[in-house]
Amino acid sequence: MLRRFKSGVEKEGILGDFKRHQTYMSRGEKARAKLKRAERKRRTRMKRRGADTR
Repeated sequence: MLRRFKSGVEKEGILGDFKRHQTYMSRGEKARAKLKRAERKRRTRMKRRGADTR
């Protein structure tokens, strides 16, 4: 039963949402974090593309 509960919570993303709301972030901080995350994602994608073509 515990395993079923844990998988349900994980599927719904409740824990991640809880952790995200534990600390306050100003609008500017959120925007900077979003840009940083996008840049990291773009670099990862470019790295993978480069590895696939070799």
